[in-house]
Amino acid sequence: MNQQPKIGDEVWVPSATLDRIWETCPDCLGTARWHCSLPNGDEFDIECPRCYPGGYSASTGKIGERYEVVGKATRAKINRIEVREDRTEYGTDSGYIYQPEDLCFDEASAVTRSVVKTREWADAEYKRKSEYARSKGRPKRGRDGERIADHADGPHSVTYARSQVRRAMKDAQGWIEFAARKGVQIDLEAKIVSRGSPARAE
Repeated sequence: MNQQPKIGDEVWVPSATLDRIWETCPDCLGTARWHCSLPNGDEFDIECPRCYPGGYSASTGKIGERYEVVGKATRAKINRIEVREDRTEYGTDSGYIYQPEDLCFDEASAVTRSVVKTREWADAEYKRKSEYARSKGRPKRGRDGERIADHADGPHSVTYARSQVRRAMKDAQGWIEFAARKGVQIDLEAKIVSRGSPARAE
């Protein structure tokens, strides 16, 4: 905007939206599984960490890491101006705070600005999501494209499950020893086989 905005001015402000694009996972090609082969000859399947949504949900075979920017603009009235050491911010009746470059006196300019601004944010978000996907086990590649060995386990993978089982068994052993001190014998192996409820003192 060429002219200096002032309180009471009606302006156009960027309000682009992001539409998520769902695509086939490039790591598992939609199967939601990885087939792993170890040097000792062992082979097994694990859930794909790239399309794993988190929690107890299973991998989906789909990723939504890209977004389509839909440019939009809305009308707003400036009701507050704050001058800081390094910048000037404009408050509007919509409740949002804008920088000077976000304020436009015509809709077309605001739509153009909304696309640029939102793409910058989307690119940064995509980079963050990509780095997060790699931290969950996506194979990394070096500067020449060569594959770099990395673990293939996400935070809730088989390795995580095994650690939880070990912790549960350690807790169970503690309770078995406690019960023994009280004169009650608990056969943990029998309980696991029968999948019965925990033993109760007789």
